[in-house]
Amino acid sequence: MYKLCLLSIILLSILSCKKEEDKTDENKVLYDKIGGAYLMVNASSDIPIDANQDGRKSTNMIEEIQNLNNSYVYLTISTNGKFMSLQWPEQRVKDNIPRANWDMPVLSFRLDFNDENNEILIKNSDYYGKENTWYPLQQAFVQGNAVNLKMRRHIVTPTGEQEVIINASYEKDPKFLEPYH
Repeated sequence: MYKLCLLSIILLSILSCKKEEDKTDENKVLYDKIGGAYLMVNASSDIPIDANQDGRKSTNMIEEIQNLNNSYVYLTISTNGKFMSLQWPEQRVKDNIPRANWDMPVLSFRLDFNDENNEILIKNSDYYGKENTWYPLQQAFVQGNAVNLKMRRHIVTPTGEQEVIINASYEKDPKFLEPYH
């Protein structure tokens, strides 16, 4: 009986160690497949707006939002977890009047993936413990070497604040990838 209990304890110990290795290996496979930097290639809104205050409305957000072409998504997948960093221009507004320049803050989210590893599941949509109103992501997908985001944004235009849905596409930049750790 004693030998049977000892054998059971040893077997359970080995199996529990194996599960941890599998999780690490799973993250490494995911990292190799989709980890890294993705650069902005396209962004369009559901309605035409005049975010750059030039008198012309457009659904092409790269033309309307200063520095949007410098926006990026970075997917970090490591033994410490999975994260997405999003750099997106933020309009400077005072008394509902936009300033001439846009800030470029970076916001990070803890994330996971669906079973097919093509939909990004945001684990926290808060920013320093407050509801996230800067980057209210509605959907995020990985398709091949691209990340596609759908988000709701409030942008001040000459006619006032407008809520728009923006679909943004990013392509993987193979030159920028930090080592897996």
